[in-house]
Amino acid sequence: MSLLYNNFPGSAKVTRKTLLLPLIGIFIMCHTMTCLLKCQDLHLPFYIIKNGKKFYGYIDRNGKIKIQPLYSSAEDFSEGLAAVKINGKWGYINKQGKIIIEPQFERANEFCEGMAAVKINGRYGFIDKTGNVVISPKYKFIPFGKFSGGFAIVNEAMKGKDNFDHILPFSEGLANIKLDEGAHCFIDRKGQIKFCPDIGGRGNFSDGIAKIVLPQLGGQSIVTYYNKSGKVIWESPKINKK
Repeated sequence: MSLLYNNFPGSAKVTRKTLLLPLIGIFIMCHTMTCLLKCQDLHLPFYIIKNGKKFYGYIDRNGKIKIQPLYSSAEDFSEGLAAVKINGKWGYINKQGKIIIEPQFERANEFCEGMAAVKINGRYGFIDKTGNVVISPKYKFIPFGKFSGGFAIVNEAMKGKDNFDHILPFSEGLANIKLDEGAHCFIDRKGQIKFCPDIGGRGNFSDGIAKIVLPQLGGQSIVTYYNKSGKVIWESPKINKK
């Protein structure tokens, strides 16, 4: 996994398999947590079974039907739109059940930061809320299916050696990665390594603190808390076994 910096529109040199795409100012931005927390005005997917088939619609928090069950599949609402499947293709509706983006995709994910990952001709790209393709469908897979904090993790089968074994989404400006040699580190949005936790392991920042867990090391899980400077602020006491 590695970072791709792309000044859209345009191109960038790509040498790695899995990439991070930065989202620049021409795209609609929203607060990062908007895509992680659901709006209070919830529309929840539900389904009925008719003639042996499932039909999906949406209810509110009280169980009242808001959108009739007309779709063969349906996803959660995000940023006012929801992906639904009609006649084998995915499109998007609003909370009134009106089709906003015509069903035309092989797969469709939720909107986040004004963009949604969709599958076209076997590859993934991103569209905006008008349905226009803003990032061409050229990626094999998008692990988390969305932008978060201005970046999206994407996967592309290409020749060459990977930089990272994994990349977690950015949280509070830092993302957890695993290098080829096995070290776990945090990088900033420029791809620069800020620090590498001593015990390794995955974790994201919340309120300026990252919790790193290394499970079952000698029969016990090791938990360490780091601040953004890489300083340990607490770690699990070691148990001496006799």
